[in-house]
Amino acid sequence: MSVEELKGTVIISVSFQSPGMLVAEAFEHTPGIQTASLSMYLKTNLFLFLFALGFYLLLRLLDIDLLWSVPIAKKWCANPDWIHIDTTPFAGLVRNLGVLFGLGFAVNSEMFLMSCRGENGYKPSFRLLCAITSLTTLQLYRFIKIPTHTEHLFYMLSFCKSASIPLTVVALIPYCIHMLMKPSEKKMK
Repeated sequence: MSVEELKGTVIISVSFQSPGMLVAEAFEHTPGIQTASLSMYLKTNLFLFLFALGFYLLLRLLDIDLLWSVPIAKKWCANPDWIHIDTTPFAGLVRNLGVLFGLGFAVNSEMFLMSCRGENGYKPSFRLLCAITSLTTLQLYRFIKIPTHTEHLFYMLSFCKSASIPLTVVALIPYCIHMLMKPSEKKMK
């Protein structure tokens, strides 16, 4: 896959409702994603968080407010309730850190290694069942609404929700399908 194809895949994945499947397909052939240790994922997560926090604090020190547009939008918007905390830059960072954290745990879990790295991982029926179940599960995640009345609670729950999505799609669902397919394999032999 060329760099241009990878960029296109990432752009498409960001634009649609179920980006995890497209990103997973794009990165399936990127060895660093699946072979990185949990320690590497955690270090990367910590580095990104500390870098963003340092940059934010530097801007605050320089008296630059990253959220300068929020009060203006609330003042001039026909309905201030339309302005959500989940559109702020920090909310995006928290979601991305959650996804990276969850992905790190998922690809380093026994569930992932047993199901996706085993012989089932290469079967079309296994992959199809995983894809259908994952897409259905991702639609169910849309119904989980995070309370926005407390900022710290919102960020914490947003991180947890974002971390649970790749953990579910990459490790839990394939493991469950692997376990369901296992008895039928024994009967055929």
